[in-house]
Parts: sequence; C-alpha cells; structure tokens
Amino acid sequence: MRNEKKSSRHFGFAERPSKRRTAQRRKFALGFTLYMLFLFWVVLLGLALLWRRMESYERSRPEHSMEALLAGADHTYWREFLLVQGVSERFINQLDLDEVSFYKRMDLYTDETPVFGVRFGAEDMLLVHLRVGEEISFGDHLWEVASMETADSGLCVYVPQGAVIRIDGEAIDGDCLVAENAKELNLGIFDRNREDIVGLSKYEINHSYDTEGLTVTDSEGNVLDMSYCVGNSCYYAPLMEDYRILVPSGSIVTVNGILLTEKNARIETVSDEDFEGIEDFIPFVPGWDRYHVEGLILPPEVKAETNNGKQLECTVRGGEYQCERKDEIPEDFSDYVMTVFDAYIAYSGNRNGALSENYERYLSFLVPGSEAAERAAMAQRSLKWVNDRDTRLKDAEIAEYTSYSDTLAACRIRFTLSGDDRENANGYLFIFVRDKGEWKVVRILNKTAFITLSHGTAEMSPNSMAAYAAVLCRVPRK
Repeated sequence: MRNEKKSSRHFGFAERPSKRRTAQRRKFALGFTLYMLFLFWVVLLGLALLWRRMESYERSRPEHSMEALLAGADHTYWREFLLVQGVSERFINQLDLDEVSFYKRMDLYTDETPVFGVRFGAEDMLLVHLRVGEEISFGDHLWEVASMETADSGLCVYVPQGAVIRIDGEAIDGDCLVAENAKELNLGIFDRNREDIVGLSKYEINHSYDTEGLTVTDSEGNVLDMSYCVGNSCYYAPLMEDYRILVPSGSIVTVNGILLTEKNARIETVSDEDFEGIEDFIPFVPGWDRYHVEGLILPPEVKAETNNGKQLECTVRGGEYQCERKDEIPEDFSDYVMTVFDAYIAYSGNRNGALSENYERYLSFLVPGSEAAERAAMAQRSLKWVNDRDTRLKDAEIAEYTSYSDTLAACRIRFTLSGDDRENANGYLFIFVRDKGEWKVVRILNKTAFITLSHGTAEMSPNSMAAYAAVLCRVPRK
C-alpha cells in the first residue's frame, strides 16, 4: 500500500489542499493588491510631481520668455519700437514685421544673463537681454526683459580722408571714425611712389542696415560712387582724374617721376597750327605730343625736357598741362627782330607817307613768295588811303622766343602804340626761317587775345580781331 502511495506521488498526483493553506493565499492576494494600489498612487504622485517639475522647468527657460515676448507684440508695436530706436522709416518699410523669430546670441549668451537676437524675416535687428524675474516652484524662476535695443549692423564704410558720410541726408557723427589710413589704396603706377596719398579712413555705422540712403562726398564736395562691398564692409575710392600733357614732339616727359611711354600713356601727335600752310617755306612743321594719362588721384608732378636736355616750362591751361620752350634769345638776334618789327609797323602805318620806301624796307626782311610777302604786296592798295599816322611805340618787347632748329625760330612780340593807355595791348607772332644764310620772315600772325573796351574786356573773335587789325593799321573798311 505504501508503495502504491509513493508511486502515485511520483507520477504527480497531489492531495487536496487544506483550508489553512487557502486562507493564507487569500491574505497574500489582499496584501499584494493593497501594495499595488499603494505603489500605483506613489507612481501617480511621482508622475504628477514630475509633470509639475517639467512645467516649472519649461517656464523657467529663457526661451519661454522670448516666445511670450514675440507672441505679445504685433506689426504696429515693432514699427513704433524701431522708429524710437532711430531706424529710418525707409528701411523699416523694407522689413517683414510679421515674420519674427529669435535665436541665441552665443557670443553674448551666459546662463546668468541670457541674450537673444531677433530677426525680421532674414534681417537681424534686435538684441534682447533677460534678467531673473519672479520665483516659481522647485526653486526655479521666470525671466523678464532687462533691455531691448537695435543690434549693431556691423556696417563699415571706408572713405577717403576728409570725406563726409551722410545717411538720408544727415551727416554722421565724427565718433563713428574708427581709424584713419585703415585701408591702403590700390594705387596705379603714377601714384605708387607718392607719400602724400593716404589710405581710406574707416567708419563704423552700427545703426545703419543698408547703403541705399548713404552718400559720400569728398573734401571738394564731389559725390563718390561705391567701389565694392565685401560682407558688411563697403569701400569708396577717391575720384580718379585723367590728365592731358602737351609737349613739343620728341620731348621727354615724366609724371611723378615715371617716364611716359606708349605702354603707360596714350600719345596723340598733333601739328602746330601756326605752321600749317607754309610747309614749302620751312624745313619741317613743328608738332606737339599730347599724352593722355589716366587714373590719378592727385594732380601730378609733371616735368618735361627737350631731347637735347633743355627743361620745358609747364603750366595748366584749360585743364591741360602745356609745356613750352622758353629759349633765351641771343642779343644780336633780338636787335634784329625788333628792327624787323619796326619795319612792319612803319609799313602798316604808312610812316611819313613814304609808302614805297617803307614797303621796300619791309620786303627786304621777308622770304620771297611767302605768305608774309604776298600779304604785304596785297596791302599796298589799301595803304594808299592811309595818311601818315603816329607809329611810335609806347612799349614793345619780345615776350617769347622759340628756337626750333638752326634754321627755324619764332618770336612773340607784345607792344602798345603811342597814345594807347593799355600796356602790351597787342601781340604778334613772327615766324623766321634762315633763307640763304639770313633770317627772314615767312609768316606773321595776330596773337592779340583780348581787346579792352570802355565797358569791360571781351574775348576777340576772328572777325573782331580783323576789325582791330584794320584800326591798328588805319585801313578804311568797306
């Protein structure tokens, strides 16, 4: 029988549980249920506390305050704020005040003093500084706006020294000047060695956000165009000027110490109009070389000399440097020129009524067949009507003498007839050529540039010059 019981236990047949064991199980189930309920409430309370902690943390974040700031501001608020900050209305009208966003200014941001930037569209415009505000649960605190201002635009403007910068017509304050000679100029070959050319001055205009309303004028009031911009830096180079230099052909010319050649200047050769039309009577026609030099910042230092080393005197006339010979006339030739001039005056004024004698004397100084000789012959008929006039000279001088070669020269004579109150009122150019070993006149040109009238001074036209020459020679006009 025992063997049978053992055998039945061995094969898994259990005895019916007792009442005592059933009661124990019920107690365990009740206790477990109460424990689980307690644990549930503990977890629920923990979740509630965690939720409140997360809510407190979220409210204590600086971003929450920024979101609240942007949510409470509209298009009108931003417009008025920017106007108060000094931003131009023209620029505000270009902003999208309905598309506002913020971001951390990591270059300024700290946990103690958060700083945010505010954008309108893609334009960075504002800086918002926060400070600790009201304390909330769990030791957290809110953040409130400490200050809000327009952000520095970072606009840097480089201009020539002495230039004036205006924004919407108003000149900026001198405090914006950061440094003089802050940017070297890209100088051309002629300006490169000059020590009187300084670099560009740097201005920081932190509350201007574009260059549309910005104008720059140099020290002489000329408006400068923007050369280029790189990022927030804009450069205004000084005005470049082009210069013309007129010298006798074959001369050697330097600009700021740089020799002018076809490689660095444009050369235009022109003939001297005073010698045009008499080519058959002179060995050559003197000419001029006109150099065009471009892109200079300051007026250049111009030096010129002839190919034989004689210095030329350069003066500015009508925006052009004109370099001319200032030769010293030999004394014997000077006396000869004044003798020729006296013969010309005697013939023109029919001195002593001796027309034939005056003509023959005057003709002896002229190249046969030349323009001067032909005009002298043509004048005889008119001079027959001229009575003897006072041909004495109040003053006369050889103002300029130019020796083009051993066989070609020119003299400019200024003079005043007796009885004329003016000084050096008249001017004539005598062109001499060596003819058969003697100096003879081939052309005489009236170079009287101005005539003095009772009511002022007027520039003479070709017709008025002809009329004045008729008066000078006392020739009746028909």
